[in-house]
Amino acid sequence: MICSLLTYSLMLMFILRYLNIDYTLASTLRNDVNAGIKDVVVTYDIACQWSKNLSRRLPTYSSFPQLDLSTLNSFRVAVPKFHLVGHGTSCQATFNLAFMDGVGMTHGEGVETIWSHSTSLATWSRENGPAARRLILDDHWSGWNWSKLVGLREYTLFVIKLYITHSFTGPQLKKMLENAWRWAKIQRDAADSMDATWPEFVPDWKKMLIAYKKDKSKPNPFKEPDPGKRILHRYDAS
Repeated sequence: MICSLLTYSLMLMFILRYLNIDYTLASTLRNDVNAGIKDVVVTYDIACQWSKNLSRRLPTYSSFPQLDLSTLNSFRVAVPKFHLVGHGTSCQATFNLAFMDGVGMTHGEGVETIWSHSTSLATWSRENGPAARRLILDDHWSGWNWSKLVGLREYTLFVIKLYITHSFTGPQLKKMLENAWRWAKIQRDAADSMDATWPEFVPDWKKMLIAYKKDKSKPNPFKEPDPGKRILHRYDAS
């Protein structure tokens, strides 16, 4: 009897191991999807495993906020860049933000940046009861969010080099924008250099890339081949 209960408990834990994150996702996205959002990108430390049966799991939760991923134009998941290095090569090729369209220089680690600032909370709250501890944590992180919001305050930025005369942004956004411009030029120059070096292979690679974006069962152009295999080869997208 005890063995059977233990087996059942372990099976239940395995089946419901993503319950908390699934609920968080459904609660967070429901209003946005209902408001008309059609393209979603989610970053999660173990997105490679969590996303496998997500669309099947969501309808099975009877008390969950209803979220139908099939109504979206695209739903993509990625592993944050810092955590990605600890994953295998397959994950690094498939769940890499650097290989996704429309995400810019997003790293997905924003929520992690506060931990070093929150270390002292362990000392402040260790003698508190659950309610007081929760209030302290909420107050601390609300203050952090407010400081971040203030850092995005509006002011007029004149950017002559890109012929933009009135770009309303804040100091943090300005810094990120300038960094994005700099890296865009670096990447563009590298891409042009590659096109000029291997002009005979670029059209085939682009066909492979387009085919993969439309159908993820196609060969992944970002995945490095096994040692000893040819890196460049002809590809038929049909």
